[in-house]
Amino acid sequence: MTTLGTTHPTLRLAVGATALAALAACSSGSNAAAPAQDPTDATSAASSSPSPSPSAATDGASPSASSATSSTSPSPSPSPSAATSEASPSASAPPAPTPTAAPAEKPRLISYAGGESPGVTVHTRAQARRLTGAPAAFKRFVGDTAEKITDSESCDAAAKGITVDAVRTDGYAVGGVNECGGYAALWAVVDGSWKEIAGTQDSWECKVLKQYTVPSDIAGDTCYDYDANEEHEYHQK
Repeated sequence: MTTLGTTHPTLRLAVGATALAALAACSSGSNAAAPAQDPTDATSAASSSPSPSPSAATDGASPSASSATSSTSPSPSPSPSAATSEASPSASAPPAPTPTAAPAEKPRLISYAGGESPGVTVHTRAQARRLTGAPAAFKRFVGDTAEKITDSESCDAAAKGITVDAVRTDGYAVGGVNECGGYAALWAVVDGSWKEIAGTQDSWECKVLKQYTVPSDIAGDTCYDYDANEEHEYHQK
């Protein structure tokens, strides 16, 4: 028989086990009472939370990037044309003026015969100075030729010498040669020197006038073709 004042060890173990079971039941009930979170609500919450935009990230990084670009990019070099114009200032200088040749002098006709004047008669070199306005080379030619004729002993004619009727400053002259008789003479510059190109007591031969292009104000307006025995008009400036 068991005494009431004393607690039996088996009874204490039974009471402890009952208390632990009750405690476990309470804890299980409270966990079951808490509602489970809806997966949709979790997704909405995640999507509604703000996230940093790419533009914001780009804007934030752009100052440093542009700064790095501007600091590393090389400065442009001057263009070749600018360098050339600076290196050679003479390239734009105006060309030097080209000297212009003076226009050729227009030929002048100097007439000594006409009216009461038979022309200028020359017997010596000194008398060739009477040919006023004539080219110096023509004066020398006439003086030398006249003096040779005068000094010759071919005849005793008193009128020996040369008479000049007209001269053109571009190298033509007409007159007469007086030597044991006389004849009309044409003179011209040939190969740089004065010479007699024709002498006749008749008309000028057309062939000679054309060969030396004798101007009409020296030879006249007609010539004669001795081969065809015909007279022709002649015009040469």
